[in-house]
Amino acid sequence: MEFYLEYGGGLGDVFSQMFHDGSYNVLRDLEPNDHATVALITHNPHVRELFDYHPKFSQIEVRDLGYWLSGQDLEMRQRLGLPFHKPSLPRKESSLEFYPAPKDFPVLMPFNGKRYVVFSVSAGLPERDIPEELVIELIRQAHAYSLLPIFVGRNYSRWGRSEFRPKGDSVVDMIDKLTVPGVCQLIQDATGVVCCHSSVNILAWLLRKPQLLLYPQSVYERHIVNHDEWAFGIDYPECRHTIFGDLEIMQMAEEFFREIGEDNPLGAQADLCISEEANSNVKIVPLPPESQSISIAEISRLTPAHEVKFLCWLAQQTRGNVVEIGCNKGLTPRDFASTNPDKIIYAVDYFADDASMALEQQCEKPSPQDFCVYAREMPNVVCIHEKSAKLNYWALQNVKLVFIDGDHSLESVKADTEAALAFFQAHRGGIIVWHDYYDDSPSWVGVKQVVDSLGLDIERVEGTWLALARIKRVSRAH
Repeated sequence: MEFYLEYGGGLGDVFSQMFHDGSYNVLRDLEPNDHATVALITHNPHVRELFDYHPKFSQIEVRDLGYWLSGQDLEMRQRLGLPFHKPSLPRKESSLEFYPAPKDFPVLMPFNGKRYVVFSVSAGLPERDIPEELVIELIRQAHAYSLLPIFVGRNYSRWGRSEFRPKGDSVVDMIDKLTVPGVCQLIQDATGVVCCHSSVNILAWLLRKPQLLLYPQSVYERHIVNHDEWAFGIDYPECRHTIFGDLEIMQMAEEFFREIGEDNPLGAQADLCISEEANSNVKIVPLPPESQSISIAEISRLTPAHEVKFLCWLAQQTRGNVVEIGCNKGLTPRDFASTNPDKIIYAVDYFADDASMALEQQCEKPSPQDFCVYAREMPNVVCIHEKSAKLNYWALQNVKLVFIDGDHSLESVKADTEAALAFFQAHRGGIIVWHDYYDDSPSWVGVKQVVDSLGLDIERVEGTWLALARIKRVSRAH
């Protein structure tokens, strides 16, 4: 089938049109033989980024046509061969998923599960920008409630507008650092939003995010009083709003930050808080007999052979590549690679002097000469010398299985788990496997404590020290 989608106006108008009847989801649901044409009639030069990174981009033709006024519409449609009446589209659910660019993910990852507030203080029209002295005071109030201000925006030429750049180490400057869908993702995961009357304000309404909206008297008189299409969410209970000159503006701001600072379900769910309580979702599963038919080299190794066979078998059941954290000399990566020749095996370890590892585990730290020595010459093995918590999963290809068997301290296992979990929840899901998950482990081994704190469905493989979780992609729409 052929579909025609059209979006116009400013970026905020485009957001509203995308949510209306779920039109953007028409692209998500394209069948293999379907095709869509997307016409963009907008003065924002970055709108097309909402389509450039769509997983079905090969089936989408984006026509970025610039912008014209309503009086020119008939002439321009005739000149460009556009329909005079937009064809009807199938109605879809209104919740949307955005598709950030690959370069966005490393920027977003450090803030996954954190308590932050998106600040968007510059608008398409300079008169709507929040005054600088007010922005500085709002930053201070956000800090008072342990909320991190993250500033977003894009500079482009239009009527002398420019983005306000925050100063100091107490805020995060993401101006010009994220694509439009990257900003959308950041807003979806935010604790709240502070904004002027802008595209971010519109998106926050559409996502029903707590927001503090500030605007000049002109916006109040033109949009707010009239409850027009650019004020559709002004009465939402999660929206606090007032004009720049309101004498009680700081009291309103304090109430806003206190409310979202104390009531933060997103942060509570996303942060991996280590709990002393056992995870009631642990299920003992039998070691699959067929896994033991896997052939591996008979050699002395740190990981028992029957566990390695299970891991290689599990990799065969997945449709993606493998990361092993804590590869040491490369015996297990070699077995992964030889039994899964169609997969890339990313072998990760770290041997530099600043590596932190319990004294009891120092024997597992490879030397530069021994690092992945048994697997480094194999064509489908990629050896990565990097601190595992800093591993850039988004730079790797189609990872579907992560085996965590590195530094077993509680802090390191937690960091490795958070990184893999954040990646899979944002990137189509996958399996995390932990080694050395067992009862009565020494105090320096934090694996079981971390895994039991996750609140996930955990499978403990009978007769092994392996535990695994099957992670699903988390929808970011609200």
